[in-house]
Amino acid sequence: MAALRLSEMVQYQERASPEEVQAQYHVSLLSLTAAFINGHKASKNRQWHEELEGHIHGAVSGLVAYVIDAHASHSKRFAVVRKTATALPQDSIGAVLAWYACANEFFKHAVRLDECGNWQGAMNCLHEMNEPLERMRLSLQSLDDAYALAEAMAELNKSRAALLAKAESTQHLFVAQSAQQGLLFEQEDLNMDLLWFVMDSYKAATRPAADEEAEEQADDNGSLETEAIALSAQGVLYQKVLKVPNVAKLLYESAIRIAMAITQTTGSNFHAQKWYQDAVEGLETIRQEQIAFDLKQVQEQREPTLEKLKPQLDALTSAIMKNEARRPRALNLLKHIYATHPPKAEGAELQAGLEYDDNAKMKKALLKAATHYHPDKPINKSSGIEWFVLCEEITKHINDYHGHYKGL
Repeated sequence: MAALRLSEMVQYQERASPEEVQAQYHVSLLSLTAAFINGHKASKNRQWHEELEGHIHGAVSGLVAYVIDAHASHSKRFAVVRKTATALPQDSIGAVLAWYACANEFFKHAVRLDECGNWQGAMNCLHEMNEPLERMRLSLQSLDDAYALAEAMAELNKSRAALLAKAESTQHLFVAQSAQQGLLFEQEDLNMDLLWFVMDSYKAATRPAADEEAEEQADDNGSLETEAIALSAQGVLYQKVLKVPNVAKLLYESAIRIAMAITQTTGSNFHAQKWYQDAVEGLETIRQEQIAFDLKQVQEQREPTLEKLKPQLDALTSAIMKNEARRPRALNLLKHIYATHPPKAEGAELQAGLEYDDNAKMKKALLKAATHYHPDKPINKSSGIEWFVLCEEITKHINDYHGHYKGL
């Protein structure tokens, strides 16, 4: 205990060299650990063990805090704590705590590097955690009632796996982006092998969590942003290189959904980010191309479809023209279309007891019919070319009679 008290004295730390202070911590931990082992053999009571274990905790924490202040080099800090951990009996609580301190310092340094964008350094630190975690696991096997330490190690392992998955995701993204430069800008002919390598790298970047537990522990926003970037980049390749807009559309939409989710939780705004702009602009381009394609397709099929629909359209005209006056004709129109060509939307029906001389109700019924039969309504656009063209013709009549009632 004397060595521990001496090592913790501020005056001593200011006067002595780092090596001398570290040696005192080293000696104190060896002495405390030996006392703990001997006390266990001598069947000391639980209170005695808990008190001594607290001193060991304090000695390890003190050593770690001191080396952080004394050494700017992360590797030097680890070397000091590792030296003590190695010197302690490996079946002791002191060794477990020292190895945990080593692993935890590596992890905290990896987090700092990740926050600075240094994914390579973060990955190196996370791999360096393997030794202290494995040594800690082996030491725990020799201890009874070390459930709290076993749980702490398990949590640290989860956090490590999550951060490592995030760093690996960023690595895949970096590799894909670097390779894509050659694919798009340096090669005159499309290199399919390189293209699929880039695609595979982007896909790997969209799987940031190694498993469900790691995913729960991950820095979700950082991982999700990496995933969104990779999805947007894949969308660009499918749209501009492979010319598969339907796949590109799904990828762009996924990237934008992720961006919106991050914005809702953190307030972050991605509108100035190129990957987000690529996704938004790509979706708009695909939408415009689809509209142009749909219009062209409809125009090409309109005349033959109108010819095919001639009996139905003639029947519609005959039903409307049964009366001379325009208001009764409007009611004839509504009754005929709802009875003969009921709307596709569920629950869409004509109001019962409608009278043509009730201007307000007729105007409302015609307006409602326009929403049921309008050709731009998704259900009408997706119900086949015949129904689409029929809705166009019906809507012309509805608009004509609605205009009449508006003028009354």
